[in-house]
Amino acid sequence: MQREEVIKLIRSRLHIVSQETATINKLKDFFREHSEIYLLYTGYRISPHQSLYLLFKSLDPSKNIFSEDLEIFSLYIAPYNEGREPGILIISPKEDLIKVSRLISSLILTGHRGVLLSPEVPTELKSFLGGSFQNIIVSEDFFTLTSIYLLLRAGLYYISSKQTTPRISRLLREIDELSDVIDDLCNKYSQEIDHIIKILSRNSPKIDLVFTPSTRVFSEDLFEYVSKYRRDIDLNIIPHNYTSSLYRENSTVIIVYTEAEQQMILDTRKRYLFEKRPYIEIILRTDPVITPLYIGLLSRYLIHQLMNSQTTKKT
Repeated sequence: MQREEVIKLIRSRLHIVSQETATINKLKDFFREHSEIYLLYTGYRISPHQSLYLLFKSLDPSKNIFSEDLEIFSLYIAPYNEGREPGILIISPKEDLIKVSRLISSLILTGHRGVLLSPEVPTELKSFLGGSFQNIIVSEDFFTLTSIYLLLRAGLYYISSKQTTPRISRLLREIDELSDVIDDLCNKYSQEIDHIIKILSRNSPKIDLVFTPSTRVFSEDLFEYVSKYRRDIDLNIIPHNYTSSLYRENSTVIIVYTEAEQQMILDTRKRYLFEKRPYIEIILRTDPVITPLYIGLLSRYLIHQLMNSQTTKKT
């Protein structure tokens, strides 16, 4: 698959999900019905939850919204909030649905209501869904990016129904026109993406990837690629505030952040500049609350290009 075909595939997927008005309306209704919401995650993929959490904290701080591990919530919180049950939103990829099946029944028994976003519904879950818990099926292909898109778009439409500001209006325009900027986005960062592909194409490269709250999805996508296809890559995923303790010598450093988050990675950049160590930067000049979509598009483009390079090598 050539570069143009990859971009066409991503644009096509984005166009399809942008037409899912019933899903977006269902999420809007959920936000409206609950004054307190818990976003529950499983495993390492928490970028959809974090994206929605930051959106509400930034644009609608009156909404009581929390992010927590599903198992911790089920064992330590759910049994003790009788009479004041929050709305529950669970986003679960396919590999975590066994755990969700085990825990969601206890949430229903303790009077909790909510929504499950997942790529499928296991047989053991079907009897629990449709009453207290509604299910939204999200295609397994591009699951994380699609989930982020649906959550942010529904969140923005819900918030805009309560208040209108220039920033909210601008973000709504951006998300509505997202498929139109994919070509420009990939072209703008083509040099950085090509550099990363070159590094990762080496035998057993050693990579330190530093991310910020808005760019977490990039690290998750790369981690998934390495776990499935390139176990020889020594990938170290580093949150922006942990760089001192996780510093490694002789590694290639990749730093992904927005211009608004420069202060977060200032010490990291200073260290590498002082030591004259080479590093790759992807700096997005986008609003942090919608950045997960832009960086998610870039990471999907990167992963598809890496898969293409692997296929080319084999042939």
